[in-house]
Amino acid sequence: MTRLPYLALIFWILFIIQTLAFGGVHTLIFGATLLGFAALLFTFLFTRTSPFFSTLNSLLHYSPLRSATTKSFLFFSLYLTFHSLFLSEHSSWQTFLSYLSSFFLFWVVYLLTLSLSEGRNKDKTFIVKLDYPLLLLAIGVSLIGLSHALSDSGALFGVLFPEHIFRSPRARWPFVNANHLGHFLLPLFLLALSGMLLRMTLLEQNLTSQNSSKKTRFLLRDTLHRRDILHALRSFFLWSCGVFLTLLTISLTLSRSTWFILLLCLFVLLLVYFVREKFVDCHTSQRRSFTQKMRSLPSAILCIIAIIFLFLLWGKGSENIVSRVNQTLSSTHEHIRFQLYSMTLEQLPHAPFFGAGIGEWETFFYKARSTNLLGFDPEYLHCDPIQLLFECGLLAIAPFAFLGIFVIRNTLQQLTDKSISPHIRHLLLFSLLACLSLLGASCFDFTFRIPSLASLLGVLYGHLIIRLEHSNN
Repeated sequence: MTRLPYLALIFWILFIIQTLAFGGVHTLIFGATLLGFAALLFTFLFTRTSPFFSTLNSLLHYSPLRSATTKSFLFFSLYLTFHSLFLSEHSSWQTFLSYLSSFFLFWVVYLLTLSLSEGRNKDKTFIVKLDYPLLLLAIGVSLIGLSHALSDSGALFGVLFPEHIFRSPRARWPFVNANHLGHFLLPLFLLALSGMLLRMTLLEQNLTSQNSSKKTRFLLRDTLHRRDILHALRSFFLWSCGVFLTLLTISLTLSRSTWFILLLCLFVLLLVYFVREKFVDCHTSQRRSFTQKMRSLPSAILCIIAIIFLFLLWGKGSENIVSRVNQTLSSTHEHIRFQLYSMTLEQLPHAPFFGAGIGEWETFFYKARSTNLLGFDPEYLHCDPIQLLFECGLLAIAPFAFLGIFVIRNTLQQLTDKSISPHIRHLLLFSLLACLSLLGASCFDFTFRIPSLASLLGVLYGHLIIRLEHSNN
């Protein structure tokens, strides 16, 4: 039987290769990593002590959440194939394969994430440490983005050249497009923030127990010699570095859609933790004072954001951010992307259930574009949900809508269950926000046409399912 740590190591190596190769957009890299992920999944299935189909059935139907996910995936795959064969007048096999391959990549990575946690999802320590590889990935990608934002030669590390060479003041590597870098780091920032706040709570608990147990004049020395406190300090520092670096890089991408979704997520967190106080790690039933409230999550978030933006305004990069914000606020005409959204939405009533056909959006654009869009040649709509709705209709969106409602409803039930550990509820909340942030980014770009972003969503969704199953158990 193959050891899971070796499979996990190979999985993350493939994931890193895909990310560093311009997000895996080149056909060769995309095909190689997809085959690698599929081979890794079959290796897991064939090397288990249980029979092949028994292991596969466990991955697909271990819980109602997995069953709902599997049914939605199968329905979409079958509908997409049927649509391409019988409903698309000018069916493009290249477009059909791009849809199916991106979707298959997401599904394989999701199943791999579940398989690598097999037999360990009942371990509380493992559930808390699920985000460690993603934290290290976030720090590594952020450092690459920061280094090339300070000195962009037009090539990754000055060696790897994309299809079109250009320089930019925006942080964008290892993705060619700065928006894609921002979208990739957005859920990783939320997970880093989750880990930092969790470690801050654990550190506070350790310090409180130390202060209550010893009343000596050498309290500070005795505290720093405790192994558990030193471990908590190191862990808190690591996750704080992840928060600082990812937020700094997100700021320097100058991606307005990423900024908007990040602020929206922070606003949701403020509502959850500060106004309702339902998910704060509170061990007493007494009402918290105003001072105690200010020591909780909202103050931590606001302090981090204030420090980061003060650093940006003081150092290099502030002029680019100010220019980008002024450009948005002073715009007197409708943005091109919103023109595209508007003209596409107007056509939806003509084919609401089955859509216009796979790959038909580009043809529609060149026929229906206005004079002010002449010279603008988009390959995609820059909004994955609307483009999928236009090309494949409501029947393509329906399985994902029902799945999303089912998962969100299940998550909210766990979040309001006081019998579940506050730490687990904390992880559930941020895991859900991480998935929703990447889905929100797809409303402003062709996010899931980028293989690395589709793979990232597979990992995030797998983590959410694992934690929901743990809380149910």
